[in-house]
Parts: sequence; structure tokens; C-alpha cells
Amino acid sequence: MHSDIKIMKKKYAVIIRVCLIAILTIAMILLPICMFSMGDSYAENPTNPYRELKVPVSIEKFAGQYFITDSYHGQVICSNSPSAPLNKWKVMAAGLSIPHGIAYDGKNYVILDTENNQVIVSRKLGDTFQKVQYLENIGIRPHDIYYDAAEKAFYVWSSMTGQMYILKASGADGKLAVSEIRALPELMNRYVRSFYVLGEYILFPSGVDTGYLMLVEKKNFKVAWRIPVTSDIAGMADIAIIGAYFYLTVSTDSSGDQKQAKIIRTTDLTSLARGKYEDVSSWFPDLGVPYYFTNIEGQYYMTASGKASLYRFKGETNKLNNIEVIY
Repeated sequence: MHSDIKIMKKKYAVIIRVCLIAILTIAMILLPICMFSMGDSYAENPTNPYRELKVPVSIEKFAGQYFITDSYHGQVICSNSPSAPLNKWKVMAAGLSIPHGIAYDGKNYVILDTENNQVIVSRKLGDTFQKVQYLENIGIRPHDIYYDAAEKAFYVWSSMTGQMYILKASGADGKLAVSEIRALPELMNRYVRSFYVLGEYILFPSGVDTGYLMLVEKKNFKVAWRIPVTSDIAGMADIAIIGAYFYLTVSTDSSGDQKQAKIIRTTDLTSLARGKYEDVSSWFPDLGVPYYFTNIEGQYYMTASGKASLYRFKGETNKLNNIEVIY
């Protein structure tokens, strides 16, 4: 009797050990997935529920897909085609507060969750986008983002504090962290919406309450040049160099009046102080308030709020061609 009990105990002990080994093996396989997942996961990214864009800010293309920050719908949507019906696009991130941009380093999709003063990092898991990280307290209203491949760094602009947050990957898990903050103290509490990288310099458009563009050294933010502008174009949104011209989107004048919204161009930025520029707004049908430019594989896009919300066109040396409204 006692020998039978001992035999049974040994059998059960073996079974228990086998089960524990199996459980631990499964846990080790699943652990990286659990660590990767920080919630907000989808079996499949849902389809965009909207048939129109609501104040889109930017459009980008990464890894064969187009991404639009649909700002006032609080989401980022993606598609293989920039002109697919909007209700065919997928939602790669939702529940955001007025997002303003997205950038990509080949692994991390970094999204500006603007009114929450944070960035959200997503990665692609199979065919699904997964949030993996939040970086909070990224200034006030992070408004523009740029990935510098040479530096392996994301540049994130805090539009209300005059600070540029430099994000770099660190540690074995490759998570992003703030490596440096470069600042322009004179822009503290001034609303400057974007920036344009020019080699070793960065060009900032005029804010409503600044009244001048700024050219600064990229590595140390030393001011190289201040370029005054007239009050009617003070509230700039973005700058692009297309052909021989600087093109600038103007959201408001110095008083914040959106009726002064326009698109202007010049070959000489210093001429803006004298009110010398060409207004090319009439080239864009149904133009409301223009916002950001993007160059994607030789074609240009511009977002806007109003009846038309996304334009596409080609840039030549002295003119823009084939301007069309996509949405």
C-alpha cells in the first residue's frame, strides 16, 4: 500500500514538473509580446469611420504606406494609396488630442499627441500597429517633427516654449528617450508652428506674436538671422523650398484673423519685410486655411482646413503644375 502511494507521488511529481516546464516555455515565448504590448492593441486596425477629413495637418509616406494626421478627428489614418476613399483607410492610432504630425525611423512611428503634450510611439506587429511607448511632458503643444537619419534622432518642436526635444533610441529594447533639449528662449510663450531643416541650419516661420522668421544653427540653436515680416503675413504655418522659390503658408495675420490666410512665395526672404511677395492662393481651388507642405517622392502635398483639405501638385523651377484636390 505504502509502496503504491510512493509510486503515485513520483508519477504526479513528474507530471507536475513537465507541466511547469511547459508553462515556463510558453511564458518565455509570449513574454516579448507582452512586453511589447502596452494596451490599445487591435486584432486588426479598424477602418476609418469618417468620410471626410477634419483639419488634417500632415501627410507622410513610410514603408509603402501613406499616413494622414486627421487632427480634429483625433486620429492618424493610413492607406496604400493617397487617393483611396477615406472610409477605406485604416486607423493606426486614435483617441489623440489634436495630433499634428508623425515621423518614422524604420522601426518606430512617432506621433505628436499635441494637446496632451506628449508623443506616442507605435510599431508594426505583423499587419497591425501597436502602441509601445508614451513620452510625456514634451514641452507645450508639440507641433512638428522631423527624423534626422544621420543623427538617428527625432526632432520634436514644442510650439509654445521655443524648445526642440531630441529623441534617440536607448537600451537593449530600443525605446526612445529625450537625449537633449535645445532652446530659443525668446520664443518662450510665442506660438511658432513648424520648422524647416536646411542642412546645418533650421528655419522657423514667423509666429503671430513674433513677426519675424529665424534661421538658427542646428547643433546649438545659435541665431544666425532674424527676418522681419509685415503684420499681414505674421501668422505663418509652414515653409517649403520648391524650385527657385520659398513657399509659405499663412494661417492668420498678427491679430489672428484667418480671413488673411493665404499662400505666398518669394525668391528672397528679406523682401518680406517690405511686403514684397507673390500671393498664389488663387492657384489652389476652394482654399480655406493652408497648413503643412510635404514632398513625397517628387510630388508635393499640402493640407488645409476648409472645403478642400488635401492638395497634390508638382513643383517646377518657376511654377507649380497639376494642382488637384484629393479630398
